[in-house]
Amino acid sequence: MYRFKDYLKEEIIPDAEHPILSFLKCILKKGPSNAMFLFRMMYVTNTKHNLLAKIICFICENKLIKNYNTYISREAEIDIGFRMGHPNGIVIGKGVKIGKNCIIYHQVTFGSKKFTDDIKSDTYPTIQDNCIFYPGSKVIGNLTVASKTVLAANAVLLESTYPNGVYVGIPARRIVYE
Repeated sequence: MYRFKDYLKEEIIPDAEHPILSFLKCILKKGPSNAMFLFRMMYVTNTKHNLLAKIICFICENKLIKNYNTYISREAEIDIGFRMGHPNGIVIGKGVKIGKNCIIYHQVTFGSKKFTDDIKSDTYPTIQDNCIFYPGSKVIGNLTVASKTVLAANAVLLESTYPNGVYVGIPARRIVYE
């Protein structure tokens, strides 16, 4: 697991000339960097077992919901390099696993086919590295999104994918390039 400092350098204030000013800007200003800061604070403090950490986690989760209409479960496993292009209306369920360097845009949903409170790895999707999910796309059920997959706008993915594929439609199907 990475430390919060690693998440800051990689995702929230990358390539900053003035790291302190960039950090303050991401905390005070609404936008993708502020949403990423709230998410990573929630993610890091969720693993701590003291009252202050639990309170910070709760506050960050509620600010994500209130400010961005975005729900990311505390139990979701999201690796470093995760980016939200427009953090509005994003839903990531409890058992979702997301690999490195994935980008998601607004109104994207990763969830289970079944309505359950159990965190079972067999009901939620697993997303591998370097995937892109465009606005409105949905990934539902126990499936694996292979690395370097692109899911087009408003596509609904119900089956596992092949690496380096572009998927469109409802239900999503792979486009073949010539």
